[in-house]
Amino acid sequence: MIRTERLRLLPVREEDKNALHAIYGDPNTVRYLTEEAWTASTVNKAFQKKLEFSRRQDAFFYVITLQGMRIGTVSAWHTAMKDTWEIGYVLHASYRHKGYALEAVCAVIDELFARDDVHRITACMDARNIPSARLCKRAGMRLEAHYIQDFWNKDEWTDSYVFGLLRDEYLAEDE
Repeated sequence: MIRTERLRLLPVREEDKNALHAIYGDPNTVRYLTEEAWTASTVNKAFQKKLEFSRRQDAFFYVITLQGMRIGTVSAWHTAMKDTWEIGYVLHASYRHKGYALEAVCAVIDELFARDDVHRITACMDARNIPSARLCKRAGMRLEAHYIQDFWNKDEWTDSYVFGLLRDEYLAEDE
């Protein structure tokens, strides 16, 4: 578990399925993600994938909670590159624009850089997801790349942004 001023980031559990269905079942919430909105017929399989991901040794998947309410998720996974982790996050529409996602992402960045084996953290996203790009900038990450029509997703070519933050940059922010 990770605690912040307002939030608790808890490992995903079986009892989180309905709350995550409410989040990932919203087509607007998953609009820029690679997965489709969860439906009654897909929720079990989609949730199982999240549980399996959370059990990996090189990844974690937290449910963001606010006063006991499950309001989103934040995850991180080791990439194929040495000492590099990627982060991802999703927030229920009712809880956006209140700083919760930023608070959760910053807590995960802090947690990752507390490890000795993390040199770099990245976030990759659909370039149309402007709120997500703003969040990365506020979290201290810099835009490193804007790839043009590099990703085929949901029957269309999309642009991608890649944000990054190095351990040295992170440590320099604290000085």
